Amino acid sequence: MCGNLKKLPNEVLNMQQLRHIEMSRSFDDGQIRLPSGIRILVNLHTFCGLYAGDGIARELSSLTQLRILGIKRVCDDHGVSFLNPS
Repeated sequence: MCGNLKKLPNEVLNMQQLRHIEMSRSFDDGQIRLPSGIRILVNLHTFCGLYAGDGIARELSSLTQLRILGIKRVCDDHGVSFLNPS
């Protein structure tokens, strides 16, 4: 359905009650970027198929309800930030 999606639209940030984002079957296999401010989706329980780019660990550290996280293509430079997001 959204095979050419490169970035989640900023409008997704208006969906405060959103609980699940699953992009694991995306066309680019984990290359979908996130809008800045994804940390405000505090009710998110599942987040799969996202690209581990700059600052993503800091954004995800605010998602305290997150139970399932699926990250693809984490390079060495970004991998350390997931161990210590602050």
